[in-house]
Amino acid sequence: MTTRAVALLRGINVGGNKLVDMARLRDLLTGLGYSNVRTYLQSGNAVFSCPPDQADTAASQLEDAIAGEFGFACRVIVRTAPELAAAISADPLLHLVEDPSRHFLGFLSDPPLAEGVARLSDEDFGIDQLRIVDRHVYLWCPNGLMGSPFGKLNFDRVLGVAVTMRNWNTVSKLAGLLAAD
Repeated sequence: MTTRAVALLRGINVGGNKLVDMARLRDLLTGLGYSNVRTYLQSGNAVFSCPPDQADTAASQLEDAIAGEFGFACRVIVRTAPELAAAISADPLLHLVEDPSRHFLGFLSDPPLAEGVARLSDEDFGIDQLRIVDRHVYLWCPNGLMGSPFGKLNFDRVLGVAVTMRNWNTVSKLAGLLAAD
């Protein structure tokens, strides 16, 4: 029996920094014993299968392997297919979404600091909306992320954990890839 999961690499292939070729990433994952490996986009999304007991350690294993293969540190956040489906189902902002490219799901490496959650939950962001549910941050940015107050917000510092964002189109595609294999 295997578990389907997605690895979300943070901060790669942005502005010519931390370059990761997706074919090399697929080979790396396969070499670690993962199967049915597929990547999506150049921003570091890899879907794979692994034994159920390996899903919990996949993020740290991938971080170590990426450092060895590519020569730099890269945070990796992993969600199993059921965890991603639950995050999608729990979205409290989906009713607002008119353009999925302006709706974002932030994946947190660990549970966030309570004071960070309180600070963000109490703040008024105008037409932009933010909700935090478990290990996920949901954003609705009707004018785009860069025009939003969230574009300059350091979520890692405020929440005390690593955060990587994906727009809703990417999240939906990843969910489809997890379900397809």
